[in-house]
Amino acid sequence: MANNSNNFFLRSVLKKGRLIGTNFLDWKRNLRIVLRQDRKLHVIDVPRPKPLPEGATRVQQATYQKYIDDDTDARKKRFDTRKGLYACKYGDRDPVGPHILKMIGYMEYLATLGSAIGPEAQIDMIL
Repeated sequence: MANNSNNFFLRSVLKKGRLIGTNFLDWKRNLRIVLRQDRKLHVIDVPRPKPLPEGATRVQQATYQKYIDDDTDARKKRFDTRKGLYACKYGDRDPVGPHILKMIGYMEYLATLGSAIGPEAQIDMIL
């Protein structure tokens, strides 16, 4: 029972701290905490495995399927990160430096999630 309430609390922290563009570092930290608690942190730290060959054992198939299921959850998180990046708007009176650093932070995090954006596209997005 304690594990379920702990898991519920961690998920509520992530939901309360939704990615809104200005809180990227806090959101990333909370995401890593929740994924670590769910034992799914590997989906953002480890590259996706290649498909299994025919004749794979049941253990190999179960391990691969778990990774795929966890990866599906992580894809949503990558989508949310991209959405936050594309929602970055520079305000006329806002300082330029923090805005660019925030965008670079999104881009670097996407690269760690295995969803890197090319250098030319990065420049175009910032400009």
